[in-house]
Amino acid sequence: LSRGLGDVYKRQEYHTRILYQFQLRRNAIEEAELVKQKALDMTEDIFETYDSVVKNFRFKNPQNVLTYKSMNQTMIDGAKEPPAKRLCGSLLHENTLAILFAGAGTGKTIFSTQIGDVLSRGTNLFGNKDFYNTAKEKKVALFDFEMEESEVFERYKRGDSDGFEWHKNFFRSGINPKFIDFEDADTLITNEIQLKIEEHKPDIVILDNITYISSESSDTKMATKTMKKLLAIQKQSGNKLSIIVIAHTPKRDPSLPIEL
Repeated sequence: LSRGLGDVYKRQEYHTRILYQFQLRRNAIEEAELVKQKALDMTEDIFETYDSVVKNFRFKNPQNVLTYKSMNQTMIDGAKEPPAKRLCGSLLHENTLAILFAGAGTGKTIFSTQIGDVLSRGTNLFGNKDFYNTAKEKKVALFDFEMEESEVFERYKRGDSDGFEWHKNFFRSGINPKFIDFEDADTLITNEIQLKIEEHKPDIVILDNITYISSESSDTKMATKTMKKLLAIQKQSGNKLSIIVIAHTPKRDPSLPIEL
């Protein structure tokens, strides 16, 4: 009986999905016609048109969110997956989302950059066995929203003129000097991060720092929403993507006890 009910449920889910696809196609045709009209109308703001497309074309895929299986089956399926390699000892593994947080001026940026440097070369952090790297060279993308290119050069130059020689696998993305739309910067930057990841397919992403993609980073709800978005990007990558997010701890009176 249970098997029969299961077959009925699967058929029902299959036909429901087909009907939903037809509805999506109809909505897409209607939306495309509206976009075409707005694109031809020179009085319309083309940027607002693009924003509306992004919002209106979002949909819910009628698939199960959760899996449900026995622990024995979990062990069998887990054995088929390759184990995640350690990148910096116990600090960082492949296919993970990690948060590096500390007070202002404590060296978060330079520390995360050092991590990116050694991972691009396939070597250990600080040459220390406690931070051993079991993976080969990784393609690293540093999204740096803190420093200008001239500041990067000044920080990492050697002597009076020579710059530090980075590995060919290490890339940097910064704020375009011509970008001025800071009112919607959170959404615009997050969307472009996702596009850059899809285009260049890095193995490691470093975000410095979270305040540029979540202006209210001290707000628990906003920060949680941002981290869920990053987690979705990491899950969708399909290439063992690891993300390191740099965050500031809120300012506090050092004379007061720490509270959770």
